[in-house]
Amino acid sequence: MLGRPLPALIRFSCAFIMPIFLLFLLIVSVYTYRPPTLGSYTYPVYATAIGWCFFMLSVVPIILYAGRELLRQKGSLKKRLMVSTRPTIDWSPACQDQNLPFISHGDRLSFRELILFNLCGKRGKNYSTDSQKEPETMLS
Repeated sequence: MLGRPLPALIRFSCAFIMPIFLLFLLIVSVYTYRPPTLGSYTYPVYATAIGWCFFMLSVVPIILYAGRELLRQKGSLKKRLMVSTRPTIDWSPACQDQNLPFISHGDRLSFRELILFNLCGKRGKNYSTDSQKEPETMLS
């Protein structure tokens, strides 16, 4: 998309540091939650409930959609997760000039290869951009 690989620090930060930091922030926020106050005034319970409702309006649809997609798939839970989190066959960048560099959804990386890819920005020597596999063959 940029015409050049992202710097290693950006790739490492997006792949490892930020997810860990955000998970830590979520856990600390939930653990240290106190009802909102303004000086000595404590907001009523219904105001807190309204705030939680606004929060849930943005989170619940994501959870429901993910659950629906898992239920629609067939097979074991692991197989359903793998199929549900893979891009569809017709997915590609909107700009056709950008199709070549994106990783084909037919390729699966091991955890070690994924870490190396995020650190180095390059695939192994066996990687080819034209390997398009059908979803059924990728699960075996």
